Amino acid sequence: MALCLTRTQGQRLVFSRPEIKITVLSVKGKSVRFAIDAPKHIRVMREELIYRSSPPPAPTTEGAT
Repeated sequence: MALCLTRTQGQRLVFSRPEIKITVLSVKGKSVRFAIDAPKHIRVMREELIYRSSPPPAPTTEGAT
């Protein structure tokens, strides 16, 4: 289950590793611009680029009845 948050322009998300921060730069219609501040050794990629060469994992049935 994903954590869903509402943020407005200028607000940040800070992870348990304080050197990783995501800031909302702007919101225009359905588009949101983020700034991701992370150390160089942490790889940040868009999901569609990760799965370009291999398919995404199959959904799990965890928690299904």
